[in-house]
Amino acid sequence: MPWIVSSKFPLLTAAQANTQVEFDRTFRTLVNADTYRGKHVVLISGLNIDISPHKNQVFPLTTFVPWAAFIQDQNGHRTLLEQEEITARLYKESPDNPDAIDLERAIQHMKDTEEIHIQKNLVAHVSAGWTPGIPECL
Repeated sequence: MPWIVSSKFPLLTAAQANTQVEFDRTFRTLVNADTYRGKHVVLISGLNIDISPHKNQVFPLTTFVPWAAFIQDQNGHRTLLEQEEITARLYKESPDNPDAIDLERAIQHMKDTEEIHIQKNLVAHVSAGWTPGIPECL
């Protein structure tokens, strides 16, 4: 704890400590849980850093800083990667993404889609545990 309090940037240092703890807990869960055996698993843990917007910016900039990664293939081979190894592997990847989504177009599509109205009594039934097949109101 003294290294957090005496740090030049204590909030960032505390966030790094939390990231370590969260990665460790999740990693141990993945390794010990039977449900993940024989499955391809990738866990990348890191820090999202929000940078306050400048005068003419609407949104803050967000930067993801990778911390550690766990990779397990379907045969059970496991690899742990530290920050420098993760970064090196990510930079080797192509910047092209054939599955990229045009967010402007996706948002426009959402705006253009007719709204779905849900009846109040349906919400009450669902929250009471009743689940309809396909409600008539939809």
